[in-house]
Amino acid sequence: MKRFKCLLLIAVFLISALFVFSGIYYPKIRKYDDFSGFSAHRVHEYLENISKEPHSVIRPEERAAVRDYLCGRLKRLGGEPVVIKYDSVHDKIAGITDLYNIYTKFEPACGDASSYVLLIAHYDSRYWQDVKGDTVYSFGAADDGYGLGVSLELADLALDYRDEWKQGLKILFTDAEESNLGGMRLAVMRNPEIFENTGLVFNIEARGAKGPALLFETSPGNSKLMKYYKEHARYPYSYSLTSFVYKAMPNYTDFMLVKDSLPGYNFAVIDNLDIYHTDKDNIDNVSLRSLQHYGAQIEPMVKEYLTNGEYSDPDYFKSGKDSIFYTIPVLGMPLVSSAVWAVVNVFSALLFVFAYMLYAGEWKLRAGKILLSGLKDLAFLLLSAAACFAVSYMAACFSGVEFKIADTRYVTWSGAVFVCALLLFTACYAWMSGRRRTDGNHVFGTIGLALILSYAMYMIAGGDNFFILLPALSFLIALTADRFLKSTAWYYMSFFLAALVSISFYYIAYMALTIGSMSIIAFFALLDMALLYSMCALIFCFRR
Repeated sequence: MKRFKCLLLIAVFLISALFVFSGIYYPKIRKYDDFSGFSAHRVHEYLENISKEPHSVIRPEERAAVRDYLCGRLKRLGGEPVVIKYDSVHDKIAGITDLYNIYTKFEPACGDASSYVLLIAHYDSRYWQDVKGDTVYSFGAADDGYGLGVSLELADLALDYRDEWKQGLKILFTDAEESNLGGMRLAVMRNPEIFENTGLVFNIEARGAKGPALLFETSPGNSKLMKYYKEHARYPYSYSLTSFVYKAMPNYTDFMLVKDSLPGYNFAVIDNLDIYHTDKDNIDNVSLRSLQHYGAQIEPMVKEYLTNGEYSDPDYFKSGKDSIFYTIPVLGMPLVSSAVWAVVNVFSALLFVFAYMLYAGEWKLRAGKILLSGLKDLAFLLLSAAACFAVSYMAACFSGVEFKIADTRYVTWSGAVFVCALLLFTACYAWMSGRRRTDGNHVFGTIGLALILSYAMYMIAGGDNFFILLPALSFLIALTADRFLKSTAWYYMSFFLAALVSISFYYIAYMALTIGSMSIIAFFALLDMALLYSMCALIFCFRR
């Protein structure tokens, strides 16, 4: 019987991992001649022309060629693109140089619009980058060819139903984004007309070349924006916590300069970071699946905005309230208000007390023993995090790269190092727990520690603690349900949900923060592993 339970738990964990990495986030890739919707193959054709040569701020001729191509494409769509020149700008990379933004506007067929949707991407590629002693230059196929190509395809599709438009469309391709947001800063300061009556912004970026197209940032007060996103985007993929994490990262985008004044979204792929800003950011490493995912999310939102007169007020999406949201493979993207999420946090504390009362007599629970068990778990997590920091630091040294907490790239087999470290410390935790005999006090100590850390994260991250709270809460619900309706099925369901949440979130966190952050990610990932181990102990060891 125990062997069957063990195999069943392994199967549940593997199924969870399969759902996370099976590509369920991605839509079907449309062919080049499929004009029924967004086609990644057509975008790929744009990228072939955009990424022929590196075209950074220090390469004016190559940049001019890309600029001419983009203007030509916009003219073919029926637009009248304006190249806005800024003379003799002091640029930190190119020195004194001229910068050029590309701007065009499409009005509805019925006349001038009262509000507009604005697509933003930058057309300069990264200037030099040092990769293990070699100086390389990006071809800009992903960063930001993805943004340029997706914007052109979105405009092309939208113009097919121009007669239905109630709002207008604006497109801004900025210069020198890679050099301190040069073009966008100038646009904001000198050309405010670009942003007048703009009711919705899509900034399309890339920090990598593959993986899901992640909605990683929104404007403050995102309750209406996220409701709109959930209702209209296909294959949504987003976490509210990424906005908090992004603030701590050494990156920025054009969206940063307008997000406090204009409602909008910031999209990017973040996988395969080793090619980011390097010569490997070329047409050979373009991901059609990622391109199709951009389109699946953004295209229906653009169509809804353009054709629905409800959005004629440019201030429609402005709100003083924020939402908490997170992606769970298979189950979708829960979206709750900050107030509701606060209630969920309070409910979890009350449920912990209730579960304690239910099991106190049978399991001989003692507050002192629960506290001691929780402190032992915390000590293990801290020691594991310290060891992971040492491992990640040494891995960076052995690979000959600079160690950075949120941006350590070009480390050989970094993903394998991270997974092996997690497996090793999970095995150590199971061995230590076995030696001290897992009992009810241990189970409640682990859950209690998870709740306390989730509340601390709630205070630090403005309410975003789902990746800790959901596994702990699901475990508490299983404990309570099992007391009244005896069945191990509650624990298997809780195990499945906790594994889905943990694997999917820590995958995206590791992709964003790299091996340099392994100690931080491992701390929380091992906490979730401790919860999963406690569920296993209940099923195998002492549950009656």
